[in-house]
Amino acid sequence: MIDTAAWHRDLATGTLDTDLDAGSDRDIFVLIDVVNRVMREKRYLEPTTRRMRIILQELLSNVARHVPDQQARVHVTLRETDLRGVVIDVGDNGPGIPDDVIDRYTERLLAGEREHGLVLVKRLASGVHQKPPESWRTANHVGYDLIEPQPRPSALTKNQQVGLIRIEYTSPKVLWIGPEESYVKYPYSTDSLDRFFMAAQRGWLPVLAPYFDPVRDTSHLAIEVFGHDFPTQFGSFWEDVIDSIAVFFRDRITQQRVVLLGQDAGYELKGDAKDWAREHGIPWFDSEAAAAAYLAAQTAG
Repeated sequence: MIDTAAWHRDLATGTLDTDLDAGSDRDIFVLIDVVNRVMREKRYLEPTTRRMRIILQELLSNVARHVPDQQARVHVTLRETDLRGVVIDVGDNGPGIPDDVIDRYTERLLAGEREHGLVLVKRLASGVHQKPPESWRTANHVGYDLIEPQPRPSALTKNQQVGLIRIEYTSPKVLWIGPEESYVKYPYSTDSLDRFFMAAQRGWLPVLAPYFDPVRDTSHLAIEVFGHDFPTQFGSFWEDVIDSIAVFFRDRITQQRVVLLGQDAGYELKGDAKDWAREHGIPWFDSEAAAAAYLAAQTAG
């Protein structure tokens, strides 16, 4: 019998650790509902709670499908200091995850299948950790970190025809796609952006599509660069992101339906972005208000 009050109490104080029947849709639903309620009480952002729900659902569904006894160990920690976020661990005593599972899922995605399973989890998670909780004795373990960056208001998001992509040089670095969807570049963890950059390098548009989904249906793009890190730290991140945008939104760049904004970028970063804009014939703005006015005129009627 599930003691939801105990689950709620444990997680409200920081950590929930429990055994779960992954073969029971009801038990999975109850677990996710408890975690969701506690996160809302602690005022986590909706995109973070949504990612948690999807990740737990996918991981526990994998246990139900591939582990004979369908028993899972679940550990959820809410981290409220430093890098605010969620830590999710799932363990089992099944056959383990094949080494080539991500490659196989990717092949199916490229063939037109929907994104699901560990490919979906890998995109939504900020990072992967290998060490299970100390008390665990399960044969297998997967661990994922969700980091919750704070969104910054922008006048550019008020125009429904404009998709905002924001490249933040904070700590950690953040790529915002639309006003809410974020991907974190955290130097000490394998993260979803590694796959994003690899897909761009190989021209895998079906793999890039779920990342860019929040801005795909807009007619114009506004790309904003922000931050003041040292020059040695910004080159690769800026270049990798802008290269990925150029691969997926080639038509918009060719048709000059893209603008760059850098009012809050440091000197070196702003210089690189201006050079890229000039090379591609893209309008550059040092003012958010000016960029918003330009785009309003471009999308009028």
